[in-house]
Amino acid sequence: MTSEVRTDGPVGHVVLARPEKRNAMTLAMVSAVADGVRQLAEQGEVDVIVLSGKGDAFSAGGDLGEYRAVQLSHEDAWKTLSTGQDLVSSLENCPLIIIARVHGPAHAGGLLLSLSADLTVASQSARFRVPELLRARPDPFIPPRLIARVGVERASDLMFTAREIDGTEAERIGLVARCVPDDRLDAEVACVAESVMATDKASRTTWKRLLRHSVASVDPWTSIAAFRSDETADRARPFVR
Repeated sequence: MTSEVRTDGPVGHVVLARPEKRNAMTLAMVSAVADGVRQLAEQGEVDVIVLSGKGDAFSAGGDLGEYRAVQLSHEDAWKTLSTGQDLVSSLENCPLIIIARVHGPAHAGGLLLSLSADLTVASQSARFRVPELLRARPDPFIPPRLIARVGVERASDLMFTAREIDGTEAERIGLVARCVPDDRLDAEVACVAESVMATDKASRTTWKRLLRHSVASVDPWTSIAAFRSDETADRARPFVR
């Protein structure tokens, strides 16, 4: 499954654990992350969840090599989108506050994890990018969440140019809550977690629901045809190993 779930007192951890692939996520790995969040939410002693990645990257996104550079069947496209829907639902409907600890690349699906978390604390070495259009994969999950974070104009810039930004710029435009030097990342995440846990747990859940109303509702199933195009298959070819 290449993910780890553990607890450290009242802090639950879901860790992407595929460092040799920059934590590129297979569909099984995406499902494991969603299940890990739900598992921690059911443990009464856990107050907050930290989502992180092993190695030099938070996550490079989805593992495009899994698709073998062939046109997806309707069933495979459905499975891909339903797995993504389950992931964002698990994070956004979780009653606990989820903090994304981001270092290194947070591209594509890695960025989606950050957008679906409640707070993101990034290191200055963090790198955020929306490369979906370079891969002919118009993901339905990123746009509404990115717009809710940074507004239409900045979201358009990041989506249509696929340019990469660092942690400092991400903080400036409101994509992340905090950006700190790399050697202070763990301390800052711990500080944020402690501050969150000092507030009332039930009240946090109430406000989390209200804040999520700022994300526009999008029907992911309308993207099935786009995920089945020949161009999508061709642009996945370089990632097949």
